[in-house]
Amino acid sequence: MSKKRINYSSPFKVKAAVAAVRHEKTMSELSSQFQVHPNRIGKWKSHLLDYLETLFQDSCRKKPNAESDINELYSKIGRLEMENDFLKKNLPSSIELHQILEAADSLLSLCHQYRLFVCCRSTFYYRPIPVSANEFDLMSAFEKFHFEHPYYGSRRLAFQFGMSRDKAQRLMRDLHLAAT
Repeated sequence: MSKKRINYSSPFKVKAAVAAVRHEKTMSELSSQFQVHPNRIGKWKSHLLDYLETLFQDSCRKKPNAESDINELYSKIGRLEMENDFLKKNLPSSIELHQILEAADSLLSLCHQYRLFVCCRSTFYYRPIPVSANEFDLMSAFEKFHFEHPYYGSRRLAFQFGMSRDKAQRLMRDLHLAAT
C-alpha cells in the first residue's frame, strides 16, 4: 500500500526556509518542528537563496512592452471578428455544411472553417453511396415481412432471407425495426 504524497503550501515552505536561513536552530530541530525531512527544508532554503538575487534586479522592475501587447490584442480581435462575421454569414440551419463551405468566399482556411463548425474536415469530402435497386428491393421485402411477423428478431429474419445476421441487424437498424 503506497502512501499519499504530501503537498505543502507555499506559506509553509517559506516559513520553513526562512527559519533555516536564520540559523537559529539546527536542521534536525527544524525538521522536528515542521515535521518535514531535513533534506526537504534544505532544498527549500536553496530555492529561497537562489531567487533572492532576482528580487532586486532591474529586469524584474521593467514594465512589459505595452505596445506589443496592444498590437497582439488588436490582431486577436481582428481574427475573432473575422471568424464571427464568417459564422454570421454562413450559418443558416437549413443548408448542409459542405454546401455552406463550398459557397463561402472567406479569408479563413478550410481547416479553420471546419474547426469553427466543430466538425472534422472529412465530412466535406464524404459522398454517400446511393442504395442499389437490388438492395432497395431487399429492404422493401424485409420491411413487409417484418410487418407480417413483428416478433421475429434478427436471427430469424437472417435465416428466413438467407443472409448473415450482421446484415439483418444492419437492415433492421436502417429501417428502424425492432422485434416485439
